[in-house]
Amino acid sequence: MKYTTGQVLHFDLCATFQVAAPAGDSPRRSEHAGWEFTFSASNSPQLRLRSQSFSPTGSNVLLYNGLEPHEELFPEDKPSSCHALVIFSRFIESILSDYDINPKEVLFDRIQIEKDHYLISNLKRIMNFRNTPEVSKHAFDALLTETLLHVLTEYPHSHSRKLVELRREARFPTTVAKAKQVISRRAFDEDFSLDELASSVGMSKFHLIQTFKRATGLSPFQYRNKIRIDAAKHLLVTTSCEVGKIAEVLGYRDISTFNKSFKKASGTSPLAFRSTQKPQ
Repeated sequence: MKYTTGQVLHFDLCATFQVAAPAGDSPRRSEHAGWEFTFSASNSPQLRLRSQSFSPTGSNVLLYNGLEPHEELFPEDKPSSCHALVIFSRFIESILSDYDINPKEVLFDRIQIEKDHYLISNLKRIMNFRNTPEVSKHAFDALLTETLLHVLTEYPHSHSRKLVELRREARFPTTVAKAKQVISRRAFDEDFSLDELASSVGMSKFHLIQTFKRATGLSPFQYRNKIRIDAAKHLLVTTSCEVGKIAEVLGYRDISTFNKSFKKASGTSPLAFRSTQKPQ
């Protein structure tokens, strides 16, 4: 066994890693131009950062600016592994650029985040897409936006005071980022409506559609459907669930609507997609 990172790049948004190292492997220094999340570890390596040591486990997440000098230390007696996500600085800038905040300068007060099941669930969902064929950019865009807004508002950092004030003035996050967050959370809710989304972001339906489409090239519900189709692709190639059950889980009213939506987006039926695609 030798040290491997299993790096997969996802458009220009992020990279995911499945790190594995043999027992007693040499310490490794690394830098990434983005914010790094390390989690879901087995016989975990230690992270040496700010003169302290941290270890990811199944119940915690390590969160830090990848440009901070840090070192990975590996156990002497057994192989180790962990998962990692790096959200690229240029994507984070799309969330923060309106507020004159440089993501490369943001430092989180607490490195080790304990028992944040919501965050862990989001990170696992992102990892699930790394080997799913033909996944669109929108699946990552939605989950990364949701994840960033969560950590920016829930965990203290060097720019927290500024964002707290901006939130109080209803200026953070932007309408589009907030809409993406809500859509990501409610994507599979059968009863989710445009009225609810507009109310959530404090904007009329007409102006929301115009603003969202200007930023993304899609209407809010076209964006939502991209997310649902990508989730369907993941379930089709990683489970043996019946198509009808997948349609139900993803919030479609009936299998016929799901089949039509999937074929329109993918050019093939769900069953045909399943028969020809396998995880890479």
